[in-house]
Amino acid sequence: MHLIGPMYILMVDHFIATPRAVVRLTNVLQATYPCIKGEVNTVDFIAIEAIRVFMPKLYDEIRRNQELLAGASDESGLGTTPEQRKKIFETWLELLPEEDCDSAKRLLSLVFPNFGSAFGCGRYGSDWLGSWRRQLRACSPDKFPIYFRFALSPDSISKAEVNTLLEVAGDSRLFGESLREYAGRIRSDGSSRVRAILEVLQDYTEKDIPEQDIVTIVNAFFDIGDHLLLKCDEHRGMFDVGNDIRISRLIYQFLLRVDERRRFEIISSAIEEGSAVAVIIHEIIIWGQEHGKFDSREPSPEEERTFTPDHLKTIERLALAKITEAAEAGSLLSSPKLVRSLYTWSDLSGSYDEVRKWANDVTATDDGLVSFVEHFGFIIKSQGLGDLAFRKKYRLDPKWLEPFIDPSKIVDRLRRIRDESQLDDEKTQAVSEILHEYDLRMKGENPDRES
Repeated sequence: MHLIGPMYILMVDHFIATPRAVVRLTNVLQATYPCIKGEVNTVDFIAIEAIRVFMPKLYDEIRRNQELLAGASDESGLGTTPEQRKKIFETWLELLPEEDCDSAKRLLSLVFPNFGSAFGCGRYGSDWLGSWRRQLRACSPDKFPIYFRFALSPDSISKAEVNTLLEVAGDSRLFGESLREYAGRIRSDGSSRVRAILEVLQDYTEKDIPEQDIVTIVNAFFDIGDHLLLKCDEHRGMFDVGNDIRISRLIYQFLLRVDERRRFEIISSAIEEGSAVAVIIHEIIIWGQEHGKFDSREPSPEEERTFTPDHLKTIERLALAKITEAAEAGSLLSSPKLVRSLYTWSDLSGSYDEVRKWANDVTATDDGLVSFVEHFGFIIKSQGLGDLAFRKKYRLDPKWLEPFIDPSKIVDRLRRIRDESQLDDEKTQAVSEILHEYDLRMKGENPDRES
């Protein structure tokens, strides 16, 4: 129970002033609470059930308006201002007898901070979301539906699942296998369950996961992390991120708990033992950017950098060795985020020569060429004024390949492959788009203007 539990009880007392009322609420709780015990905050649940029993019209409004009540204050009620939400909430209170309004208002303000914020009780930013989710609060968007369905939906990540995963966090192999299993299970919205579990794990990094388990979890990410970088978990919103970012956030939060020397030991060992090239490269870029590498941003203050310059150089050498090892083994072409890896390979080696040789070698076969080209396609998201949803357009400009291969030398091959081969939908889309944009450029037109 959270600390404001006693205050809830005082307010619920207003509605259980008679023995009959007590019996009514007790009977309801005996029927509903066992179904979701351990998945909801007990105090929140009692408060909401009291509303259901004694204020059913208000309960119906709450149940239908998750977007107004759950989430951060700056995210709730998309398209509504605090003043507009206040007017909506006031119409809810008008459904109640006058003598119940004050207690209901105070009770709802405690259960749902967004309700209270509309009446001047303070605002709560997105930094509260992890805490609410971890405490199983009704104001968490992930937990809100459970309070009204009296059961977990198939898409929900239960507290029991999280506990089970954390129990094997000390074993890198078992932890990695568990994550891969989540990656293979798709939710009703088309995303994977591993996307959800990576989000939830961020609620536990500060103190719930023992320091000795940091090593095994990081090792798992650097070993099997590439298997978690799923296309179905990307492009799900205008500002959505992929699982590479979710993994990176977890690694960052873990490394904050140890000193620089220990970070270096953990990461250097994880890279040497791991095989997740895309995850390794993603982290190398972030750590390099802290030192002013890879882009034009100013270096981070020295005290905010993850590694010292000397340690970063060692880590970069290990990463470069891991890339060349994957290239020689033939696994690099199937690695996710290949384009990013190729640019980083050239940066770390100081030349494009080795990368170009590899690219020309792997594209010598038709299958290799199509796979290589496919990696360069991506979806551009845009949203104009008045658009209710963002727009997506698939792009693959032949100029993007120029650092590695000459597009003019592969066009005829790609036309033949398109006409003669049986390609899957994604490969067909890639080949068709690069040929389309190549033809536009040959006509002197700019493909960017079609976006």
